Amino acid sequence: MDGSIGYTWNDFQLNGSNGDFSNPSSIAGSIGITHSPNRDTSYTLRFEKSFVPGYVSNGILRDRIIFNGTWILSDVYELDGGITYEWAENTGGISVEEFERIIAQIRLKYIANARLDYFIEYVHVNKQSNLFGRTFDQNRISAGLNYKF
Repeated sequence: MDGSIGYTWNDFQLNGSNGDFSNPSSIAGSIGITHSPNRDTSYTLRFEKSFVPGYVSNGILRDRIIFNGTWILSDVYELDGGITYEWAENTGGISVEEFERIIAQIRLKYIANARLDYFIEYVHVNKQSNLFGRTFDQNRISAGLNYKF
């Protein structure tokens, strides 16, 4: 089990350009538990509460439940995937948005050596919003590499 806790304090210039005159502050943190039924498989369940900067408001208060799994397929291949359920709301603004997102992802990683790995990843996002035009589905494919210095 692991966790973190912190406090976010914000001081926005309240010029009214986005209609949000709040200076939100909040507790942020997470708690998670990991289970490894064998050396090649692990699962993690995590709850997160956070404040993130907003786009149409000063900020977004966000809660998430995340389930991830990792499977070691061979000495050089690793597969991981997960699903996240997120619910959030803007701190203010002209039109206060409340939304939910479901995020599903899967990633295949090739481990070249102790410092370098390559990956390909697919992510699907479904967002449901109370505001017109802010509900959508998104599909994303990414490829890249990670290097440890």
